[in-house]
Amino acid sequence: MMGGLTGWLRVNRHTPCAICAKPDWCLISENGSAAICPRVKSERRMGDAGWLHRFESSNIQFLPTPPEESATEAYGEHHWAVRADEFFESPFSATARERLASEWRVRTAVIEALMIGWDGKTYSIPECDADGNIIGISRRWPDGRKRFHSGGNRGLTYAADWYEDDGSIYVVEGASDVAAMLQADYCVIGRPSSSGGLKHLEKMLMRVDREVIILGENDKRPDGTWPGLAAKDLAKRLCWKLHRKVKWGLPNDAKDMREQLSKKGSHYER
Repeated sequence: MMGGLTGWLRVNRHTPCAICAKPDWCLISENGSAAICPRVKSERRMGDAGWLHRFESSNIQFLPTPPEESATEAYGEHHWAVRADEFFESPFSATARERLASEWRVRTAVIEALMIGWDGKTYSIPECDADGNIIGISRRWPDGRKRFHSGGNRGLTYAADWYEDDGSIYVVEGASDVAAMLQADYCVIGRPSSSGGLKHLEKMLMRVDREVIILGENDKRPDGTWPGLAAKDLAKRLCWKLHRKVKWGLPNDAKDMREQLSKKGSHYER
């Protein structure tokens, strides 16, 4: 079953779409009598899946991807970058970026700068190492649920031109905070969790002589635990690694920087 449609199989490199000849996104019926293609229009639209095309006769035999073929073998050494590009260029990805930009209250250009794409069900958010190589992809459902593509490694979220500004570098948690900070014209790097990303941050920040500010979140729990305060420990560890002062702070009157920046006269508390 694909996206609520029964009796359909996803095309692959061994059985590409009979309509557009592409190896991804399209669907073929189990009996080979029809295809749903999001690239070539027909008279009948099948929701976000694409347009229905029927064949008068068909000898299409669906050949599943061999189970022993791993993602790395299929895409090569830089398969995560290839997949991120595919998701970024996928059908309906532009519409998905506009929808996410509206939800996060940022310009669509901000979403594009983070290479956010659409994998058919979820927003795809690439995570990079210190050298800009995509090493994994985070998934975000429209309802807010989050997962991580299996086989990848957690990295950092940032725009390719992050180093061009001469101002302070802010390190926040999560892609939505990165987008909010970019919208407000801050130089920002996103870490994958409250305490994650130290190895990549150390390598990136070692190359620049600029003020670094680690921002946590006001997410104190009823049991007294406070994940956002891990920003303080992360700043301390970066101080040791970089051999220079690293500041840390919390939003003044909001849970995170996305919420803080939506308020007039926003600033953070340190």
